Amino acid sequence: MKISFRRYFPSPIAVYRGQYLKSEIDIPMKSIILTSVLFLAIGTTYARNSNDPVENNPASAHTTKKSTAVVRNILSDKLPSRLLRSVKMNYKDYWITELYKEVSNGKTSYHMTLENADQKVKLIANPPTKWVVKQTVIKDTEAL
Repeated sequence: MKISFRRYFPSPIAVYRGQYLKSEIDIPMKSIILTSVLFLAIGTTYARNSNDPVENNPASAHTTKKSTAVVRNILSDKLPSRLLRSVKMNYKDYWITELYKEVSNGKTSYHMTLENADQKVKLIANPPTKWVVKQTVIKDTEAL
């Protein structure tokens, strides 16, 4: 079977006169356009990654790495049982106003703010085994 170049790429005049069916022209053109877009996308992605200093120089990987922390609000029932038990025992008269989980470089920490009528307590658990008091603020009762 011989494939003719003219059949797949007819002259613009022949297309204008309607001498070729639309399907004979569209199929090869679609495949050419899709292939071009694919190569363009791959080339752009590769060029963007090659500018990364960590990729180009593995020796400087430990100095140029950026740590990003992922912070998510959580409910108290999603706390590890050891942390939840200690809060229930030590802070019975407090309510939780803020609770979130932070994951940075594979390490997890929990942050909690507790309040009662007199004070506000900020706790942090890093590593997530026991709470440490980060800050205690006494509320101003005269301002109320």
